[in-house]
Amino acid sequence: MTCLFKKKKKQEISKLHQWKRDEAEATLVGARNDSEQIVRLTRGTFPSSRRSTFGECIERSERGDQAR
Repeated sequence: MTCLFKKKKKQEISKLHQWKRDEAEATLVGARNDSEQIVRLTRGTFPSSRRSTFGECIERSERGDQAR
């Protein structure tokens, strides 16, 4: 009987670990998608031939020079 109890306990723990792993993976994927979206937005805003500084980036976004 104790063996069965231990087995069940182990299964519950592994389920919890799996859930935590899934949660972490989901947040990672979310962060990755956000950064890709930001890159896509800035790539559309600035020509890649002329390297723009981050300050210029902020200035443009404040003025609203987005090419949408």
